[in-house]
Order: sequence, then C-alpha cells, then structure tokens
Amino acid sequence: MSTHQEFKFQYMVVTNTATLDGRDVRFKMGLRTQKTELSSLKHLYIYHHMGGDLQELILTYSHGHKLKKIRIYSNEGEVGFDQAVAAILGVCPLGQSVHPPATPAWP
Repeated sequence: MSTHQEFKFQYMVVTNTATLDGRDVRFKMGLRTQKTELSSLKHLYIYHHMGGDLQELILTYSHGHKLKKIRIYSNEGEVGFDQAVAAILGVCPLGQSVHPPATPAWP
C-alpha cells in the first residue's frame, strides 16, 4: 500500500481533497485546510443530512488535553468521500457511528 493517498469529492460546487500520508490526514475544502496526525484520531462519525443530498464526516482527535474536531462535507454518493473514509479506517480503526452520539464528543 502506498503511504500517500489522495481522494477528491464534490460538495456543492467545491472540489474537496482528502490526503493521507504515512503520518497525517489532511482535508482541503475550499480555502480551508484542516490537518491532524493519524495517531491522534479518536472517533469517526458519518452523518447523512435530511433531504438525502449531503453527508458529513466528523473526526475527533486529541490535541494536548483537549478533544477537537474536523468536519468535512460531501454531496451524497461521492465515491471519493467513501474511499477516503475507508482509507482512514484502514490505517486507523476507530469507533465508527453512522450518526453522532446523543452526547457529542465535543463541547
């Protein structure tokens, strides 16, 4: 398996990019880039929004003594989004949920 993987998927008119290398996961969504180390990931949630045209990936990760989050959006059915989620789970098997828990993992 290559240590560098890149996945592209659409959200509205924006092309998002998820990049995994041997150490980090990085998401580029429009002008915003979010990055964290794979080893700091704690949870992965996939939320399918009402209306059926939007899905959201929520990753939580530890940063010092805090639990932070990365939120990335995609149009429903984007293959690159599904491949990015599978790749993250392949290198870092996390607790996965289809919907966020009733008590969120963040304030």
